Amino acid sequence: MSEIEALHGRVIHQLRNKEVHDPDFQALAWIDHHVRPIRTVLDVGANGGQTIASVRAVLGEAVEIHSFEANPKLWPGLERIAQESGGAVHVHRSALGTQAGELILHVPSSGGQIFLEESTFDPSQFDKPWVREKYLARGGQAPELLQMRVPVERGDDCALRPDLIKVDVEGFEASAIRGLLRTIVEFQPVLLVENSDWHNVTELLSELGYRPFRWDDGAMNPFHGATTNTFYLPAEKSAVIAADNQMPDLQPQPEAASAGYSEAADVAEHLADVERMRQLLASLGVSLPGDGLALDVGGGAGGHSALLANDVRRIYCTDYFDQNARFGGELVKLVKEKVLRHGHDFPVERFEFHAVDAMSTIYRDDLFDVVFSFNAFEHIPDPAAALREIVRVLKPGGMAYITFDPIWTCDFGSHFQHRVPRPWQHLISDDGQFVEMMKQAGGSDEEGQEYVHAMNRRRLSFYRELFASFRDEVEYLHEGEWSGCVVPGSESHENFQRCLSLGYSREELLLRGMAKVFRKTTSRQAQPVPETALEPAPVPAPEPPSKPARKRWRLFG
Repeated sequence: MSEIEALHGRVIHQLRNKEVHDPDFQALAWIDHHVRPIRTVLDVGANGGQTIASVRAVLGEAVEIHSFEANPKLWPGLERIAQESGGAVHVHRSALGTQAGELILHVPSSGGQIFLEESTFDPSQFDKPWVREKYLARGGQAPELLQMRVPVERGDDCALRPDLIKVDVEGFEASAIRGLLRTIVEFQPVLLVENSDWHNVTELLSELGYRPFRWDDGAMNPFHGATTNTFYLPAEKSAVIAADNQMPDLQPQPEAASAGYSEAADVAEHLADVERMRQLLASLGVSLPGDGLALDVGGGAGGHSALLANDVRRIYCTDYFDQNARFGGELVKLVKEKVLRHGHDFPVERFEFHAVDAMSTIYRDDLFDVVFSFNAFEHIPDPAAALREIVRVLKPGGMAYITFDPIWTCDFGSHFQHRVPRPWQHLISDDGQFVEMMKQAGGSDEEGQEYVHAMNRRRLSFYRELFASFRDEVEYLHEGEWSGCVVPGSESHENFQRCLSLGYSREELLLRGMAKVFRKTTSRQAQPVPETALEPAPVPAPEPPSKPARKRWRLFG
């Protein structure tokens, strides 16, 4: 049996047993009931017919399906599946693009096995880190590409009236959608996109008034960030989702404004952090090492690192969560596009992302010329371990800049003021009570878990004692603290007096954050590692069972 026959055999089994090939397709029943009846589906990138079978399993035989597939090797099997599916299924022997014509389809194979589901019009897809890693795991070599010329139609020329458009075309999503713009504007269908090009697709559809959603735990949730399957709904349908989630309104209230995402505001906030640091260092007569190696601890998705990449020879952005995997292996590309849109240069050759635990890093002693950490210390479970690691990996004479705000004991140290706009409520309520308040304001179970685990809940005295304990190993150039409320006027709220009665001091309730600048004065005499040793080695680092495995890097002395 050939691979193609085996593929179609699996889909026939799925069709006959009314199985969905992907749990996200269960959302079609919710969309059909709550958003709009689904009577016509455009299946763009039909592959082996998995979507045909899943639509039949969820919505039955009344739905008309138009399946577009470019690969001629898949057409006979698709037509057999169409005949067996019941109802109306039309197989279109073509791809969809911005204009009618022909394109070259690249079909990958490795070790004698053909991977039809990964065929693409964009061969640069195979250069993405996560794709390269997949083929290395399969056979230890890059895929061979079979090329074939295939027909392409423009979706708008097909004169269809879709209620749902599913797109899965391995990096060609934006082109397929551009050829359907008139159809989308006229009929306002829901889109389900298996995204290899999340940013460009989201930007394109946002111009048409669409918002991205993710199907989680039986609910449609708005979000911003790359994910495998993204649902795009017209903006006016958000009220339906709000009602289904028992939310009064998806638009944030004035006190909840920080919950909304604005890319411009996000870049501006990261830039303000970096500029404050630059100004502080300038006032201290200190400059960043232009030829130095830098580390950003708890750097998230690279917002600060991207803006600092011009200041150093190379910067490693680290985070406990694998942000690169979260963004489909395209973190660097997406960060560059983001900062360029807002007028900032980003030399990507100076940037690397490493999935690293701040409390137990993968680097050798005395490696970095400078270490940064912006607004991470209030999240790290053991800040003392993280500070020990920062000092350990700094070169003698190397500099560290650490800042964090807001800490746990200030008015909105919970970081969830957009859900619970009562200052210091997190210090008064237990976790169960606070999470229930979050849910009543529209918070999800995931947000509730984040609240319970995301903050280390350390008090002011802990941080003061922690930084003081390192005076034998570092020279402090600056030790700053600042007071105030995240929301001005919080001090007049009744919760302030309640917290005082619980034993919190006025000073700690009003102190928001800290900034520390220091140089390392001691050395562990580690041996230097040559530059060529900075490549990943296939030796797994030991990890607690609850944490995902990560690669160990050869950065040890």
